[in-house]
Parts: sequence; structure tokens; C-alpha cells
Amino acid sequence: MVEQKIEFRKARDFGENLNDTFLFIWLNFKPLLQSFLAICAIFMLTQAILEGLYESGYSTLSQLIFSRQRFISGLKGHFSDAQYYMIRLSKWLTFISVHVSVNAYIKCYVENNGAKPGIEKVWNMFKKYYFKVLLLSLPIIILVSLGIVLFVAPGVYLIVVLLPFSIIAMVENKSVTDTMIRSFDLIRNNFWPSFLIYCVAVIIYIVSSFFTGLIITGILGVVNFFTNYDLSSTIAVLTSFFEIFTFCFYIVVLVSVALNYYNLVEKKEGTGILNRINKIGNDMPQPGNTDELY
Repeated sequence: MVEQKIEFRKARDFGENLNDTFLFIWLNFKPLLQSFLAICAIFMLTQAILEGLYESGYSTLSQLIFSRQRFISGLKGHFSDAQYYMIRLSKWLTFISVHVSVNAYIKCYVENNGAKPGIEKVWNMFKKYYFKVLLLSLPIIILVSLGIVLFVAPGVYLIVVLLPFSIIAMVENKSVTDTMIRSFDLIRNNFWPSFLIYCVAVIIYIVSSFFTGLIITGILGVVNFFTNYDLSSTIAVLTSFFEIFTFCFYIVVLVSVALNYYNLVEKKEGTGILNRINKIGNDMPQPGNTDELY
């Protein structure tokens, strides 16, 4: 039986994007998750440890801070804490690692005509693009943040336009300026369909994370209720480690974004159908290589 493959280079509507997102994850669940966890585990664990230590310490000191000082003093101390900025840095590094690892798997998958790549191939691709995407993300994050802070609507618009920046930078190997120009060029006349696709993917991610978190929080709450000891610090640490599982749900968003990127490219340039036309007959057996049967 021939294994089913997902053709990325094709035009898709909203329903096809959603269906192919889950189909791709289902068909590639084991190798995709293995590569994702093997590469991103160190980033996610580092973030969870830093957040756990910070939250446990902050929950212990929070009553002291807010009972003896005014709110503004506690807030000032919060943002002047070096550990707080270490957590921000860790979140940034983890966020980029998640993007690059999933996109690296997709890039290997597409380049190998639907063959499932191993961890080594994905890792080599990850090493090639991680620091590039990391540097490219700086001006993009600043631009989007300014758009949200100054005017919410432009910020949302920039998020939709620039969300595929990592897949564009990796597939097309472009600079930060060219990546931005390419993002705006692809989204032209396709903003609302892309907005709808991304919204649904993000909602799926949020709902999945919420219900998983609700179950874990409920279990911890029941344990805390029937325990005589104060487990608030322990719960804070465990909640931080829970974020590792939410990153797995974020794969849905990244696959959906990648499929929409190839959809926009196909609508604009038609490269996918040209490649399929060029391949016609390539897989047919050559006359000289056909065995005679008697």
C-alpha cells in the first residue's frame, strides 16, 4: 500500500488548509514529534526551570511585597529583577526554536518529495537556520509590538502579514528586508482568508492548551485541598513545566501557517503545478529497463 503524502505546493481554501493540517500531523505524528522534542526539549526545560524558580520565589515573597510596600514599588522591583529578563530571553529563544524545528521538518519533507525526515536531517536544517531566524525576528517583534501598543488594529494586521516570516526566511533564504517585502507581497489580496485560517488555528491551540491546563490545575487543586501542607510553590513550579505540553499544540498553528504560505506562493507563481507537470513521465519505467515476462 502506497503511503499517503501531503503536497504542500498547491492552492488550498480554508477547509482544505484545516483538513491537511491535521492530516499532515497525523501522518507524521511520530517523526515530527520526535524531532520537535529532541531539538526543543533543552529550550523548553530551561524556560520551565527558570519560570518555576521565579514563580515559586515570587509567590512566597508576594505577600511580603504587597503588604509592606505600595503596588508601584512591588511592580518596580518585579521589572528590575535580572531573573525576570532571563525568563523573557528564554521565552524568546524557545519561541524561535519551536518555529525553526517545525519548519525545518516541513522543509525537509517538501525537499524529499514527502519522505519523512529523521532527527539528524531536521537537526542539520535547524542548525543552519536557527540563528538567522533568531536575528530576523528582532525587528519583526519590535515592529509588531509597536503596532499593538500604539494602535491595536495595525498590530493585528502586522501579525497576520509577518506570521510566516520564519518559513519564508528558511524556504527562500531571504534577508530581513526581503522577508518583510515578500510577506507583504504574498498577503496582498489574501489578507482575510489568511486571517481566518490563522485565527482558527490559534483558537484550536488555545482551546487545547486551556482544557489540558484545566485538567492539570484541577488535579493539583484537589491534591492541595486534601493536603495539610502549603503546596502553592510546588504548584507554581508544576504549572511552569506544564507549558512544555502547550508547545506541542502550537505545532497545529505552524503547520497551518506553512500550508497557507505554500498556498499563497502557488496562487501567485504557480510553481507547484509547474513542478508536477515537469515530473510527468519521470516515474515511468524506461523501455530499456523493463524486464521481459514469459
